[in-house]
Amino acid sequence: MKRLKTFSFAEGPQAGMIKGLLEANGIACFIKNERLFTAMGEVPFVECFPELWIFDNDQVERAAALLAGVTAADAAISESWTCPDCGEVLEGHFGQCWNCGRARS
Repeated sequence: MKRLKTFSFAEGPQAGMIKGLLEANGIACFIKNERLFTAMGEVPFVECFPELWIFDNDQVERAAALLAGVTAADAAISESWTCPDCGEVLEGHFGQCWNCGRARS
């Protein structure tokens, strides 16, 4: 069993989504410290962060590759883009130009 990633509290909900993605791809895993935030103050906060663990050590590389793909997709979505029709600069999370309605390519 190996730890794949530690999440901050802000990323905590993302841990559940990644766990679902890994399980959908046949990788057995679990989230450690999922609810340990209630002990914060009694336990150092960095010890309370959620951690994603992979049961089968042979699946760790495959799980890391899936996680890298998700991270790359998130980075691409967050990049600003310019509408080719009207020239409007839009934030990355927009899939369509709010000015002219053209879909992001």
